[in-house]
Amino acid sequence: MSLDLKSLGAKLNRCREQLQLSLNEVEKGTGISMSRIENY
Repeated sequence: MSLDLKSLGAKLNRCREQLQLSLNEVEKGTGISMSRIENY
């Protein structure tokens, strides 16, 4: 089963908003670059 990056991106954004985290904090916590997070 492949990973759906759009679903993952949407989930990360929802979690980030709920936790009031910056993209930089999400990048550090997940190891996913900010540019990749922003694209999804």
